[in-house]
Amino acid sequence: MYDLKTIKEKANDLRVLIVDDEDQIREGTIVFMKKFCAHVDGAINGEDALKIFSDNGPYDMVLTDIRMPKMNGWTLVKELKKIDAELFVAVMTGSPEMDGTFTQNCDMYMSKPIDITKMQTMLEMIIAKRGL
Repeated sequence: MYDLKTIKEKANDLRVLIVDDEDQIREGTIVFMKKFCAHVDGAINGEDALKIFSDNGPYDMVLTDIRMPKMNGWTLVKELKKIDAELFVAVMTGSPEMDGTFTQNCDMYMSKPIDITKMQTMLEMIIAKRGL
């Protein structure tokens, strides 16, 4: 387990996309992630995320909600993995149910509310996966 200073040093160059239709959650997560990663973008749903991913990518990590309008997180993850099979994907939801096939496409699952310990674990996992 890294201390927060080390995480910031190792994660600074990571490009992150946060996807959530709830403004407060999305914006709060972006503010938090910007403490560690220099480049963090946000999207309001899966369709928006795919466009941003295509226009502004590549990204190292996507953190997405599951239940969203237009395109849910399950579909988003499947589409993102077609583009980049090695993409680190973390999902967050307030719903307790998860589809087993879907979890195979994710590196991490978090139930809301998300706390700093879960976020720290997520950052440590992406650092390890990228060999930083």
